[in-house]
Amino acid sequence: MPATACGWSGTTAGSRGLDGGIQITASHNPPNHNGVKSSTSYGGVDTDDISDKIADQLRALLREGGEIPFAALPSPQVEEVDAKDIYGRQYLAATFPPEALQPLRDAIAGGAGFLFDGLHGVGGMAMRQYLDMLLPDVEWERSIHLLNALPNSSIGGIEKPDPSDPNTLVLSGAIAHLAAHPEVLVSVTADMDADRIGTAVLIPESEVARARRFGLFVSGFEGGIHAVRFTPNQIFTLIAYDRLVTATGGSSAGIRAAMAAGGRQYHLLTTIASSVLAEQLARTFGLQFHLTAVGFKNLGKLAWQIDGRKSGDVILALMEESGGAQVGPFAPWDEAGDTIHRDKDTCALALALFNLAARLKAEGRGVLDFYLEMAEQFGSLAYFERLDAYLPSREVAEDPQRGEEANQVKAEMLQRLVALTEPESSDTLLRLLGYDPSEAQAEPSGELEEISLLVKTEGEWRTIHPVASRFRIASGERVELYRAGPFPHDGMRITVYDAAGAIRHWCLVRASGTEAVVRAYMEVVEPFDRPDPLRLVTQFEPLLRHLGLDQYRIDEKSADYVAQFRETVQAKYGDA
Repeated sequence: MPATACGWSGTTAGSRGLDGGIQITASHNPPNHNGVKSSTSYGGVDTDDISDKIADQLRALLREGGEIPFAALPSPQVEEVDAKDIYGRQYLAATFPPEALQPLRDAIAGGAGFLFDGLHGVGGMAMRQYLDMLLPDVEWERSIHLLNALPNSSIGGIEKPDPSDPNTLVLSGAIAHLAAHPEVLVSVTADMDADRIGTAVLIPESEVARARRFGLFVSGFEGGIHAVRFTPNQIFTLIAYDRLVTATGGSSAGIRAAMAAGGRQYHLLTTIASSVLAEQLARTFGLQFHLTAVGFKNLGKLAWQIDGRKSGDVILALMEESGGAQVGPFAPWDEAGDTIHRDKDTCALALALFNLAARLKAEGRGVLDFYLEMAEQFGSLAYFERLDAYLPSREVAEDPQRGEEANQVKAEMLQRLVALTEPESSDTLLRLLGYDPSEAQAEPSGELEEISLLVKTEGEWRTIHPVASRFRIASGERVELYRAGPFPHDGMRITVYDAAGAIRHWCLVRASGTEAVVRAYMEVVEPFDRPDPLRLVTQFEPLLRHLGLDQYRIDEKSADYVAQFRETVQAKYGDA
């Protein structure tokens, strides 16, 4: 079953009143990466404080020679339920009531097509059940194509089946299906437990240059086919914008009028690794904007806390840069005042996108047009890139017998990163960012109240706001940096603001807590009239080299990570 259905069906949020749930999943990885994923009574994935308590209980049980019994089936201690049915009828039906899906019905009747790629996981079967449930009066099979809809542990031979990676959409056949079916308005690809997303739309050649200028990844294929493959940041912000438009009157003018009238507040939640796009959406339309540490579990907990205030506010979306998001109804679905489920779901996102594409078709527009409409209101263009570095190489990082070697390389790199946060390293950091230290003035540090981090200090878990160090540059720009948690692997975020207080560029460098992988998230914000996306390279390459990423590569046949980063940016944005 999809991860989110398990999280919902056995919890208080799913009206069953249980304390949580347990899943076995490899997520977007091959089956030999299977692990245990536990969820809370409020439907979200366990946060670190809860996982810590579970681990302590297990350690204590094992120390005392205890065991965990499993009941054989059938058993009076075990109740079998249809988790997808519970989730679909309770949550998806509230989020997508019959009248809301009328655009999709009309588009299907008019011959439009849509693609859902289950990527050989559970999403295809779940989507079929949800569509039967939500569109009982529609022969949806003739228009909504299900690709790779049955589970297959070989995953079609795809080594790293992450749908947020544009190449996965090629390997899965989604792009080929789009090319063969021009009536398809949008494609959605899930991962194996249906909680991550990849998306694509076909565009005419005449739109390629404009799409690239707006930071979109466009690829050409045989036969003159061009496809936009949206990043998770881009598609989630687009979905949030659509939900906001739908909730407030059908246009950007309607959004502003609703916000000016006061009353209900709309919240947008994302993580510190996400694109500036979400913040631009929130600032443009006056939404309440929240940031958490990386991990959807942190978004889920914050959403639960916001809903718990029972203020009548609505959470539009939860979104993380790695490919997971959730949307909800525009009003509470229960007496507790809950407005959104606290776990991510590709099927819910697909329904939202299909309905949006259907409505746009009726208006004579496409998904690309809607994205550009949204982005134009932000007054700038954003270019984002993420670098995943397996250390010292993928072969070593994934070899259990060489874990000590790999973790040593990771630890040394993190030591160099953390050292940059020390006061005595401020001159080095400023030079890496392109500034003359003599032209920088240290300013008082301060808490960032819009950011919530869950940390364990002195044996106790608590939510804190990070404290940022700040420097004012003679030109008026401001540099802000903070540790993203108490441990070296939590990493550091650096943000540079222009003289007017708008974000000019930012980066977050952090490491996996379980693998020998260091990740760098980087973004530059450029003016409309003269965008320079290649500034991604000139701005961040000095920092990447300082960390030593030019000394390692994914395999012996590939360029080092810094050179690979440069080549990727050039290929994606060189013509922008």
